[in-house]
Amino acid sequence: SAAQHVFACEADPALAETAAAVVAANGLEARVHVLRKPSTSLSVGFGKGCDLPCKADLVVTEIFDSVLLGEGVLATLRDAHGRLLAPGGRVVPHAGTIMGVLLASATAQGMFGLQQDGPLGAGATAGRPA
Repeated sequence: SAAQHVFACEADPALAETAAAVVAANGLEARVHVLRKPSTSLSVGFGKGCDLPCKADLVVTEIFDSVLLGEGVLATLRDAHGRLLAPGGRVVPHAGTIMGVLLASATAQGMFGLQQDGPLGAGATAGRPA
């Protein structure tokens, strides 16, 4: 069945305005509400200034970036789970995978400004602190 109400939050003013225009163009203003703020600023309840009347059964997020954990995703999802998601609610997507490769390359070092002295200290190599 279709959702009774959809609350979309968008912190970027231009994107929020575009979302509101798409909602209006599709005649969905009665069911879809665009909130012009980040999810971490939403308030739940019926009082003055509250954004959501109750916790959500479903939270859909698009805050993932190309490295998965950027854009404050962990803190944002922790907040959403604690404050915005109803008991038994779901989050989409519900999982992600990070893959990595160790690389030693003078070319990559020059391209990305990588430094020799990382968290283990100057001249450190894997398995051998400086």
